Amino acid sequence: PSHLSEEITLLELSEELCEHLLPLSRGDRSRKAPDILAKMLNCIASEVVWIDRIQILFEPSLELDPLRQLQELARIKPIIAIWPGQLTEQFLTFSVPGRADYQSYTAN
Repeated sequence: PSHLSEEITLLELSEELCEHLLPLSRGDRSRKAPDILAKMLNCIASEVVWIDRIQILFEPSLELDPLRQLQELARIKPIIAIWPGQLTEQFLTFSVPGRADYQSYTAN
């Protein structure tokens, strides 16, 4: 993670999480990913974490709910997450329907 200021740290999520997941078996990756994410955030000293490159959360083999995962992280400390998909007044989407990594949420 790089420090933007004393209060904010930039976390490039995909790169960091991949490093932690590589040594694990496929089954362990999906099971342990949420805990690893929480530990990563807990290890950052700054008050706010700016999270970029969150595409790994959409990786189908990890079986994560990306938005729920971000909400869980926000319970640990304030986060600013860069959404890599489309944002309209009604929906947050990632990828396109029919693809394994497609996600859609109502914007509320």
